[in-house]
Amino acid sequence: MAAEHMTREYTVYADESATGERYLGFGALIASSGAMARAEGSLKAFCNNNGFADRSVSWKSCSPGETGRYREFVSRFARLNTPRLQLDFRAMIVDTKRHPLKHPASRADTAEQGFYKFYYSFLSRSLKIVATNPCQFKLVVGATTDQYRFRTDILENTVAGKLRSAFGVPLEMTSLERTDPRDSRCHQLADLLLGAVTYRFNRSTRDPEGRSHKRAVHDAVRSLAGRDLDTDCLPAERPFNVWAWAPKGQRRWAPGAGGVVR
Repeated sequence: MAAEHMTREYTVYADESATGERYLGFGALIASSGAMARAEGSLKAFCNNNGFADRSVSWKSCSPGETGRYREFVSRFARLNTPRLQLDFRAMIVDTKRHPLKHPASRADTAEQGFYKFYYSFLSRSLKIVATNPCQFKLVVGATTDQYRFRTDILENTVAGKLRSAFGVPLEMTSLERTDPRDSRCHQLADLLLGAVTYRFNRSTRDPEGRSHKRAVHDAVRSLAGRDLDTDCLPAERPFNVWAWAPKGQRRWAPGAGGVVR
C-alpha cells in the first residue's frame, strides 16, 4: 500500500501557555505514534547524556545556569525532522484583548467556555493539515497544580468528544504532570517551543527590555523556525507553524499575515 494511503495512529502532545496574559497560546507537537516514539527515545538519550536524566525541562523552570542545555534541547526539533520522523509543531495565538474568551455571540457565555472553543479550533485545524488518513489519535494534555479543578474532565467531554465526531476515529485522552521527569520528553519539548512563542508575543509586559535569560532559549527557537515567532505562517507551512487566530472573514493581524481567514 502506498505510504500516502496508509492509515496511521497519531500522538498529539498539546498544551496552553500565557493564560491570563493578553496573548494566549495553544500549542501541540504532532506525529504518527511510531515517529513520536522514535523522537521520544532520541530526546531521552540526549537528556541522559547531558546531565539531566532525572530532571524535567520546561519554560517555567528554566534557570539562568541552564540556558545552554535548554538551547540544545529545543534545537533537537530540527534534527528530529527527517523523512523518517516528520514531527510537526503548531501554535495558535489568541489576542484576548481583541477577541475575549467570553463571547456570547459565538455561544461562549463564559471565559471558560471560550477557552475550550479555542482549544478545539486549534486542534481540529491542526490535525486536518498534519494527520494523513488517521485511524486513531492519542491526545496528551499537560496538567498543572493550579489548573481549573475539572479541566481534564471537560476537555474529555468537549474537545476530545468533538474531535472524535469530526474525524470519525477513536481518540484516547490522557493527562500528564509537566513537573515529573518521567513524563514525555516530547511533551516537554512542546512546552518549551510554545513558551518561546508566547514569550515573544507578550514580551512588552513580560520582559520589555529583553533582559530575561530565557531570551536565549527564545532565540534558539527563533533560529530553528527561521523567522520571528510573532510572524504569522500560512496554514500549510510545516514543520513549524504559528498563526494568529482571527474570525472568519476578517484579515489576519499578525506581522506578515497573509489574506483573509476562510
